[in-house]
Amino acid sequence: MISQAADSLTPSPLAGEGWGEGAEGLHISAPHDRPPADATDPPGLTLARRLIQELAASQGVSPPVLLEVGAAEPGADIEDWDGQIIPISYRHEACRAALLLDGAGDELARNIHEHYRDTIAAQGRDLSQEPAGQPWERLATSYRQANRHQADHVWAKLAVTDCRAVVEDLVEAFALTPLEVERLAIVEHARWAADRYLDGWAYGPVRDNARKLHPQLIPYAELSEPMKDLDRFAVRGLPTLAARLGLGIQRQLILGIHPPGPACPSGKPLRRLATGLGERLRERYPDRALVIAATLADQRERDLVRELMEDAGGASLFLLLPQPLHHLLDRLTPTAARRDFLTLLAQAERRISLRGEGELAAWFARRAEIQLILGETLPARVAGRALTAPVGVGKGVFAEPRLLARTAGSAPDTHGPGTDTVTGTPGQAPAKSASDVGVIKKLAGVPDKFILLNADGDGLTWTFDY
Repeated sequence: MISQAADSLTPSPLAGEGWGEGAEGLHISAPHDRPPADATDPPGLTLARRLIQELAASQGVSPPVLLEVGAAEPGADIEDWDGQIIPISYRHEACRAALLLDGAGDELARNIHEHYRDTIAAQGRDLSQEPAGQPWERLATSYRQANRHQADHVWAKLAVTDCRAVVEDLVEAFALTPLEVERLAIVEHARWAADRYLDGWAYGPVRDNARKLHPQLIPYAELSEPMKDLDRFAVRGLPTLAARLGLGIQRQLILGIHPPGPACPSGKPLRRLATGLGERLRERYPDRALVIAATLADQRERDLVRELMEDAGGASLFLLLPQPLHHLLDRLTPTAARRDFLTLLAQAERRISLRGEGELAAWFARRAEIQLILGETLPARVAGRALTAPVGVGKGVFAEPRLLARTAGSAPDTHGPGTDTVTGTPGQAPAKSASDVGVIKKLAGVPDKFILLNADGDGLTWTFDY
């Protein structure tokens, strides 16, 4: 984060009101009514731009750069934004009436503290003799801060398990798996230890609050089982903590959108297909939180993403960057295209830097549960194979009648018996002969599901699982 005196700044690019580390990149929540900077170039802005250039040249990444602006207000239009510099004001955040008078922002920290008090009371320990077990109103500042830091980290824990907090009414039930609990318990212990070290604590065989010595400042693997259980208990309590705030936890469903091929529709046909896709996903995965992952480099891609985000209310966006951001912005002409891209970028929950176009396909294969293919081509990992399966068996989705061939004598009934076949080579439309029937099996390195959209046909009408 770059800081500068408020009186040296003429407003700079789009502001983010909340940010935190996600599993694969910086999570930004940028308000849509905070436009970017004027053309002036104060010292802090110059330093920020130099940092952006050096990161792009040395690492090929385009992270957000937070710029302290004091009392200045951003100006100009969003198309003037570089997509990276985000002005923030500690003064504005710290002086909010709700924060100063009502303790806004401490709700989760207070709940975490009460959860801790319940835990140590259940172990038979005397709360009155525990400095960290006092009621919030009498709790020492260092312990209050520790609870706040743990509250901040809740969102990181959800991110690394591909989960998110949503309105409680959208969730019927949620529980972490035993493997997730153990993984997050290790993370929580490391977080707690780092917080204690930063507060001046060190390891000691016997706890000494006056000298800030603690016997649990050791690696998680060396903890006793009762001490490990404290971390596990904290992690298992995430759904309860969320519920106390009126929230529930949902697992994410990542939809990876491939760059459009020549046959990808545009305009109304694309919007119609997007609406059908959104409806299908909501019906099929009512308990999942949709995440759209795309590069947004093509106008059709942006149109589809916008339609899906509007249609599948609450869907979030991961922006994938195979190259530094400024390379893409330089190619976005006219101004309307740049404005369109930056407006979506301001809504992106994460931006994920990749090492070239080749890593894009690898990321989709590794992270996307569903891949959306915009056009007639098949991914290289799938092309050249005949894929066949009885309808309604196993996992996976293909959709687009023009790209699927039925076995002889079977009718195009998505719920009845029969076999769908897809064959093809990279860069070509799949073969449509019903004689190309092979045996379907889960392909290594291929996601569970594919959806193919094409300009012809009804689209999204034939679906099969494997």
